[in-house]
Amino acid sequence: MRSGPQVRFVMGDDTTLGDLLELQLHHVEDEVKNIVDKAVKEMAIEKVLAEITQTWSVMSLSYETHSSTGIPLLKPDETLIETLEDNQLQLQNILMSKYVEFFQAEVSGWQRKLMLADLVIASWMSVQRNWAHLNSIFTNSHDIRSQLAHDAEQFQGIHSDFQVHIILWFFMDL
Repeated sequence: MRSGPQVRFVMGDDTTLGDLLELQLHHVEDEVKNIVDKAVKEMAIEKVLAEITQTWSVMSLSYETHSSTGIPLLKPDETLIETLEDNQLQLQNILMSKYVEFFQAEVSGWQRKLMLADLVIASWMSVQRNWAHLNSIFTNSHDIRSQLAHDAEQFQGIHSDFQVHIILWFFMDL
């Protein structure tokens, strides 16, 4: 890019085509195109970040009640998971853009938040599945409880902890 005199221009309601022609921007057409291209790309990034912010400001978790215990369990929500994955992919693509510099901190922040949310939700769903499976084994079979007395006692402690933690999490999310 060549270096020339800098021009400051404020566009207002009274700006005319003649005012724009006086700037003689046609002499620096490539520079103007580059500036406009960068502004358009940055505006697209800004729009995606605004959409992600809006999406996650209203996103909530859903719960369902476990049939035999009445404990509220995190409900698998395909829409939430798909949105989480899509937004993570969008952020990854933005980070690879050469126009990300101005938005680097915000994009990295969102990326960390969504990766953590993804990890926590996946871990919680795994814990729930394991708990539900073990709960049905140890709750529904007196035979198993008597044959595996130590394991049944250990599960009872885990079951109590699980109930306390899930109820606390449920009420914190309300």
